[in-house]
Amino acid sequence: MIYELEDTAKVKHLYDGWQETMIDSCIQKIMGKIYVTDIEQPESALAFAGCFGFFAGKPDRELAEYKPEGFVIFVPQNGEWAKLIEVDTAEPERRKSLALIACSALILRCLDEGLYPSWDAMNMGSVHLAEKLGYEFDHEYTAYEIDSEK
Repeated sequence: MIYELEDTAKVKHLYDGWQETMIDSCIQKIMGKIYVTDIEQPESALAFAGCFGFFAGKPDRELAEYKPEGFVIFVPQNGEWAKLIEVDTAEPERRKSLALIACSALILRCLDEGLYPSWDAMNMGSVHLAEKLGYEFDHEYTAYEIDSEK
């Protein structure tokens, strides 16, 4: 059974070394949720914020098969987690100048509110947009987009 973890400090160590603001937001209970299969002594966790889910700890099939409602992109901590995720890629709409305008507005709003505007690019179109917005490449990681309609 999947549970929402209230005492998020119990899984903080599972995410050690993973520098991702969305994970930090879940652990600090600012935004998002942490899901586990064992509330008392969790060995694995799913940090879920926005449409991103980050799996960490001991790979757990039950947790990997859990999917919150709506559009989700799962990011595995390692290859063992990756083996547990179903893979399907949807082609997003690309090459519309509205993305540049919307992202610029979002970044400015974040800065006005004292928030850090983090960026993750899942394709080269997103990478080029990030570069136009002033972002610089930091590191690559594996992520899986899950479509519940199929």
